[in-house]
Amino acid sequence: MPRKKVNYKKGENRLAKLQKENARLRDQAESISMSILCQAVGAQMKYKEAQNDYNLFRTGQKSKNIYLRYVLLNRFMDEKSFFAEEALHILRIGPQHTKMRDDEKEREIQNFARQWKTQKEDESNCISLISEHTLKSALIDLNIYFSTITLVEDIDYRVMFNEHMSCFEKPIHYVDPKKKKVLTCGQAFYAIFIACCWEPIGTRTFARSIQIRTMFPFAMVQTEIEQLQRHCYFLAMKRANEKRAYAGRDYLFSDMKHDDQVGISSYKSVAEFYDLQYIQLDGGRVDAWIARFLLMAGWTKQFFAREKTSGQCLLIIMMPLLLEFIPYGCQDVAHDFIPNFINEKLTDANCKLKYSWDSLCPQKLMSFYKKGVVTARGEQPVDWQLELNKRILISNRSLLPDNLKYNSNVPFFVIDDAHQKAFVKHNDGTEKEMPKNYLLDYERYSETVSLVRHPLRFFPAKDADGSFVPYFLESEVKIMFRRIAINKETGISPLRYTDYKDKENPPEVLGIYNLDNLKQLCKYVDVDVIKIMFVPDLVMKQTAQHAISNPYTPVTTLGFHGEVVMNDDQAVIHTYIRVLCGVNWKVVSSSQHFEGFRLRFLYTMENYTKGDRKTKKKIKFVNRNIEHLLEHKLFEEHPRTSDRGFLYEEYKFDDTIPGAEHKRKSAELEVPYLSQNEDILPIWQARIYMISAYITLFCQHSRCNKICMYDELHFLEDGLLSKIPEEAREQQAKFMSIVRNIWSPTKSKALRVVRESLASACNQNEHICNNCNHNESISKEFEESAVENHTKTETEPNPKTMPNTQVVTQTKKEDPTPAPKLFSTVFTPRTSSKKSAQKSISLETASFHSEKDIPLICKAILTPEIRRFHKREIEMPMAVFNTFKKHQKMKMDFMKNEYSRNMKKFNEHSKAVEADKKIRPLRDDDLHEYKKSVAKYMSILDFNTDRLIRTHDDSELLRIPAVPKLSANLLNTLNSRIPPTELIEEIDLRMLCCVCYGLLRDRFTRCSRCSNKVHSTCGNNWTELKIKCGWCRTNEETKINCDIKNNQFSSHFVKSNIVISPSA
Repeated sequence: MPRKKVNYKKGENRLAKLQKENARLRDQAESISMSILCQAVGAQMKYKEAQNDYNLFRTGQKSKNIYLRYVLLNRFMDEKSFFAEEALHILRIGPQHTKMRDDEKEREIQNFARQWKTQKEDESNCISLISEHTLKSALIDLNIYFSTITLVEDIDYRVMFNEHMSCFEKPIHYVDPKKKKVLTCGQAFYAIFIACCWEPIGTRTFARSIQIRTMFPFAMVQTEIEQLQRHCYFLAMKRANEKRAYAGRDYLFSDMKHDDQVGISSYKSVAEFYDLQYIQLDGGRVDAWIARFLLMAGWTKQFFAREKTSGQCLLIIMMPLLLEFIPYGCQDVAHDFIPNFINEKLTDANCKLKYSWDSLCPQKLMSFYKKGVVTARGEQPVDWQLELNKRILISNRSLLPDNLKYNSNVPFFVIDDAHQKAFVKHNDGTEKEMPKNYLLDYERYSETVSLVRHPLRFFPAKDADGSFVPYFLESEVKIMFRRIAINKETGISPLRYTDYKDKENPPEVLGIYNLDNLKQLCKYVDVDVIKIMFVPDLVMKQTAQHAISNPYTPVTTLGFHGEVVMNDDQAVIHTYIRVLCGVNWKVVSSSQHFEGFRLRFLYTMENYTKGDRKTKKKIKFVNRNIEHLLEHKLFEEHPRTSDRGFLYEEYKFDDTIPGAEHKRKSAELEVPYLSQNEDILPIWQARIYMISAYITLFCQHSRCNKICMYDELHFLEDGLLSKIPEEAREQQAKFMSIVRNIWSPTKSKALRVVRESLASACNQNEHICNNCNHNESISKEFEESAVENHTKTETEPNPKTMPNTQVVTQTKKEDPTPAPKLFSTVFTPRTSSKKSAQKSISLETASFHSEKDIPLICKAILTPEIRRFHKREIEMPMAVFNTFKKHQKMKMDFMKNEYSRNMKKFNEHSKAVEADKKIRPLRDDDLHEYKKSVAKYMSILDFNTDRLIRTHDDSELLRIPAVPKLSANLLNTLNSRIPPTELIEEIDLRMLCCVCYGLLRDRFTRCSRCSNKVHSTCGNNWTELKIKCGWCRTNEETKINCDIKNNQFSSHFVKSNIVISPSA
């Protein structure tokens, strides 16, 4: 048998391959050991690694470094997580330090992809996250140094998720090397409580909003959510008649801000209703976030005590959830006692779950108040307010809500002509190169997000010298730079904004920037400071509140029906009314607070008005008003008025109270009792009455006639009426017109006496506004008549020098014009002299006075608005007056011509289809839309007219929309139901396209006789009746009529036997 030949070369290759594989495994083991050692030494190794990266970067060896984003899903444990898609991209482009074939490398990457991205039927659209250990293991297998990758923290990752909504609609899975899914930082439990306490589960929009807002693996906690929701639902329905109470009960005081005050009794009632553990608290009121904290903990304990959950992990994960409802400044304190709860023994000797509820006792939390860490409301320093505002995301404040539309005329934002070229440039002028397909699709992002507005909020605070200076929050500055840095053409990442040009002396990165730090930072990142619009915090908060449903919007939100942001006039009156009505008395009841508030407000106003003279004058005006307010007796006698709930804070917007309760409250607060004889009073009505009463009381001050602001109080009236239901606005406007006469100032002594008399009548609680059904013109006529009587009595001529006195007296007796009875008392002016005190204004002998003492432009245009305007002795410019007359003419023409014609047309067509049930809903909807457009059109004209009268300025008027018309689609539908014979009879033959009513999407047909185009709808109707087109018939009838007239004209002069045939 021949000896088999041995292939020694093949064996040597195999042996070499095995040795190479062993060497690779040994190196991998050493690297894993080194990785474990790095994790053991912790911060020292991270510092060395960072120092090594910095040295490589300075020497130029790391100029083409790779950027990889990470997120801290568990910020409490400081664990980094990476997106699997981006990590795979890094593996593909990362530089290898040993030779490996491309096919081998691709095979390894595909293997990692199968491990990292679990593809199941219900998880095909999930975004996967990997841990730092998993990423380092993959880099070791591919021989890629970890130091060649620069990790970039995703700052404010929730804001980024909101920006890239299309990419993060999918649930996110956290994947580790052992395929164990780990819940993330309380986000799952956050979604559970939102699901069971606010919105029903199962809706698609709800799941989408939760995934975007909270970033948690929704599919993994679906069972727990349903279980907890079912548990809470049956607890709420433990009684048969309490089904409605579950739907309307507020579980977590969601309509209140975190620093609002909640009564202890309210918290106790909610806890008792749902059988939650109630913690005894001292005092009458606590902050809303404390009550929310305790309720969340009570729900959690009740859930774990009665239901079998998926394990102890939810109990531990619940603790970071509670941090979500603690203000930012208190979270450091909460971090001290929450780990003690987590590290305690959770099981007893029988391996049963043991709850350590005592460690969550609020006495520990309340003790922090005494230490000064958490200060009670009323003792908050300025720095504490800055810390609280760090909790506010820029997407909710600096970026305005999408449902509000703004133009370039808004004074708080600047619209850039082009995008600011963002990013760091090297000293040689070359830009940094970034890898392609980095992070997300910035082109799609730049098309959906506006990149031209760069607002930045600032807070006025005191520096070491005691002067007010602006401060900026670090998180908002970073996000602003990110938005400026996004460039569609270059695709440069905005996350590396900290790469300064001066690498040796970068500016300090602090939690709060001052103005110098911000300018220095803008200089380093090549951002022009002019492109930043600084917005005061006062204005920013009010801008955001326009879009937030709030039970206090009629009190705190002042604007033109929520259509525009607050301008300088609204900011002035907002501050004025807050100081006036005691809203700020909640905070601090001392004159020192008012002084700081006044200085802070003046600083805010001066910053965003840029030295406007008119605004500076108004600022001084408000400054003087606030000084008088400090001397007012209301501030001295009732420093804690708000503690008694003078604005009914405990009620919701739509609640009702008895009228007697409002009367009792007015007597308790010693303010005028304003009412319209209502038995049941809505809360919004009671709040308006109370604010009006405080202003009325203030207007009775000795210096009121000099400092009261008529124009600015008009903004107050608009703000109070902005949130009132539409059906009640007309009646409420009549009431406000009466009260406004008390507020408005005048230079006329006689008219001031009348207004003082009106104010004196408001002190009599039993006789206030007993007849409030009159309109505004009647109140003006009464005021004019009273002024005339007082003027004639005061300037009565001497009979010796004036022989015509009897004629005047006879004329007065012959033509008595008594004014209507508005109030149930006879008003007596409050004057210091005895002579003037004896003069009374009688309602029975009051008559209208002549207008000869009023300087008029023209007596023919003496409308009530012009009377009110001229009584203030202010001259309107002629150009403004022409604009005013134009608006008046537009209103009259519309109501006389367009509106009446449209309604007549609608009524004629609706009679033909009254019995058709398909057309009737369409007709009603179109009529409703038409009336809405008419109301908007008329309200804009009224607003412009009122603004012209008050401000005498036509530069800031609202744009007038198109004249409202009926829907063309509806008219065509109605015409289709009318028989063709009736349609032709009603057609005006001079109008060729009258059937289509402007609906020009129909096809055209050309007439064979006259070659004119008509709509096919018109042509079909005429063809069915076998008649000529409308144009031909019109021309033919016109020609016949002309012939008849010519024949009749010639018959007078020439006798002939011309006979016109009937066929003609």
